[in-house]
Amino acid sequence: MLGLVVQFCTAQKETEIIKRHKSALLDFYVKTILMSKTKPQKHVLDSCSPLLRYISHAEFKELLLPTLQKSLLRSPENVIETISCLLLSVNLDLSQYALDIVKGLAGHLKSNSVQLMDEAVVALKNLARQCSDPSAVESLGRHLFAILGGSEGKLTVVAQKMSVLSGIGSLSHHVVSGSSSQALAGTVAELFIPFLQQEVHEGTLVHAVSVLALWCVRFTTEVPKKMVEWLKKAFGLKTSTSAVRHAYLQCMLASFKGDTLLQAMDLLPMLIQTVEKAASQSTQIPMVTEGVAAALLICRMSVIEGQTESKLSGFWQLILDEKKQIFTSEKFLQSASEEAMCTVLQLTERLLLDHAQRLPESKIQQYHRALVAVLLSRTWHVRRQAHQTVRKLLSSLGGYKLAYGLLEELKVVLSSHKVSSQEACSLFSCLYAAAGQLPTLGLH
Repeated sequence: MLGLVVQFCTAQKETEIIKRHKSALLDFYVKTILMSKTKPQKHVLDSCSPLLRYISHAEFKELLLPTLQKSLLRSPENVIETISCLLLSVNLDLSQYALDIVKGLAGHLKSNSVQLMDEAVVALKNLARQCSDPSAVESLGRHLFAILGGSEGKLTVVAQKMSVLSGIGSLSHHVVSGSSSQALAGTVAELFIPFLQQEVHEGTLVHAVSVLALWCVRFTTEVPKKMVEWLKKAFGLKTSTSAVRHAYLQCMLASFKGDTLLQAMDLLPMLIQTVEKAASQSTQIPMVTEGVAAALLICRMSVIEGQTESKLSGFWQLILDEKKQIFTSEKFLQSASEEAMCTVLQLTERLLLDHAQRLPESKIQQYHRALVAVLLSRTWHVRRQAHQTVRKLLSSLGGYKLAYGLLEELKVVLSSHKVSSQEACSLFSCLYAAAGQLPTLGLH
């Protein structure tokens, strides 16, 4: 009923009608939706958004906040999605209410219901998107880390730990800006270290480091010294299996970029050693996966720090060796994870844009083949990222050479019957989209 009313309002001068009848509509929303004894349908929740955009701070504090807290205690399985939509829809900075809301949501991160845990993670993300006060977001983070540490009972189930970690990851979607965001990211990142020091379960460690990376990507001016030291130390711990080390490498890629890239110089020996290890164990997919992530970070660093060149002669020989093909072999490209494929894509992009002088035709062919493999990935988000990257490369200086190379590699793939017509069309569409920028190719 409320959905129909609000839809009518939307079609009939929404602003005037909602303001005129807001009190009645809000009372109806609270009693019928927020206190519902059954789970409202998604389209009904979506229809309430126009009304919720006009909620004032006084109305939220005095009416909505107490009601949502009671509803979370009474029937969380029915109301948590409603609350999630409410948090997303209001046009308010919720920083001042955030801790009160989180105290109601956080307990469901360790629920026995997988659905309830997942919905709590989404609700926390929607809450964070409405918080611009760094001290409020920090309080939320500390509250969740306390739960992770056992403040509300020891977490013995892996799924519960991962859910709480996901909740911490949700908070990284906050809207704190400027230097405050940098400081907040540093504070929260350091809160991970005690947990990572004591955790021994591989899956939990991988997930924890992946969540840490969501915060590290927020570093803009500096990576905290404690964080740099931990990354160096953690990489060599006994609990750091190949999967965990790869997660840490992805975390390094998130941390060291732009103004923070020079700080990665302390990690250069370790990164080179990782690439050398991948070269010596090129049949081991996990080792090569680590190696390609390390190689990407080294390629980024080499552009901004000229003094590293003398240390990288062996590195360039390894990653450009057309016989070894460490990161571009058919076995690796067929077995690599989605994340590894995206890393291969980024490495290829950096080589073609920043180090084209190192890539004669005999050495560049293997990376053309890698691009085709990523473009033909069966995973949509990987293909999409590859399409975007290839279009950018084709429009850059010398893009016509890349187009010729990709067409040659595609011809080889098609002749081997290892690609479906649908996948081939996907690649051709990418090349055709860039053909307008390359008239000499005659691809129209």
